[in-house]
Amino acid sequence: MGTQEQERSKAEVGVGITGLPSPQIAEEGSAPGPTIELADRPAITLEGEPVELLAQQELSEFLTEALLPRWRTQLVTNPLPEEREKMVARLCAESEICRILHQWPASDAMLRLVYYHQVQKPVDVWLSGGPSGQALRDRLRFCSQWLGQWLVHNRGRPKLVMDPGGGHAPYGFGAIIEAERRARRESWKVTARDLQWSVVDLDQITVEYGQEMARQKKLDQLVHFQKANFMSRGFIHPQVDLVVLIGVLCGMTEEEAVKCLVRISDFVKPGGEILAATLRDTAFAEDPMTFRTLCNVIGWHLRPKTLSQVKRVFTKAGLQIKGIMSERAYGDGQYAIVHAINPA
Repeated sequence: MGTQEQERSKAEVGVGITGLPSPQIAEEGSAPGPTIELADRPAITLEGEPVELLAQQELSEFLTEALLPRWRTQLVTNPLPEEREKMVARLCAESEICRILHQWPASDAMLRLVYYHQVQKPVDVWLSGGPSGQALRDRLRFCSQWLGQWLVHNRGRPKLVMDPGGGHAPYGFGAIIEAERRARRESWKVTARDLQWSVVDLDQITVEYGQEMARQKKLDQLVHFQKANFMSRGFIHPQVDLVVLIGVLCGMTEEEAVKCLVRISDFVKPGGEILAATLRDTAFAEDPMTFRTLCNVIGWHLRPKTLSQVKRVFTKAGLQIKGIMSERAYGDGQYAIVHAINPA
């Protein structure tokens, strides 16, 4: 494999982007696990809307000239309505990430910028290079490893995977690359007989982008795209062995997340599995300036949850939690990555 191809593979899977130690992943051919059991720790008490909570916090210690120019720190600290409008306009002009989240939130274009280091503007370099940008890349890397291991473990057993809100299928592509890397000694290649990966997404441009990527990677017989709302009553999909639900729950309240998981359960075979990742309250505590900018000012709707809330959501939806993992090897990251079973 040439240098350029190696770098592309690293970017797609997330391997090599971070200096953090890799999460513990089992050997080739084994079942995914063991999981890292996480526990709640004192962080932010979410007693109201997260955006309102952030607005009440004193963040002056994070507002340094090294990070942001004076006009922006002043407006973030005291975002009156007319000032917020002014700041939104300037941030959208100076940041592709802010522009996308403000004007085009259903797209996964922001994730493509962060996952593949495609940022150029200074504000985007700051947002992507901070703890939250790194957490997104770590999430892609860890979940791709887990999914690749799951595919290798299920070799010889054709699998159907549904990826609701999956965007351009970075986790599908990453899983295939990781599975083939793990089984390289046997020269195993994932074929259409092994895997059918179905992405369901609301954004037409994202769907078309993913279709083109699948064609370029010669994976269009394995990875398929459909523009649809999976929460719609009229949406129909064959039952699958695994649902990959990455990031979809991040913007939902507890009640909305329960409804989403109940709906998702309709598409999972009895005994089938779910791998879901949702934002933890620790993210806001670790990186308040980023979330203050993106949520309070730009208007990105995020609803981080404590681990107790995450467990409650899955339990209320009638799912059996097998384990809760983190995107970080030492377990205390920004995301709760949940492996659950549909016992119905």
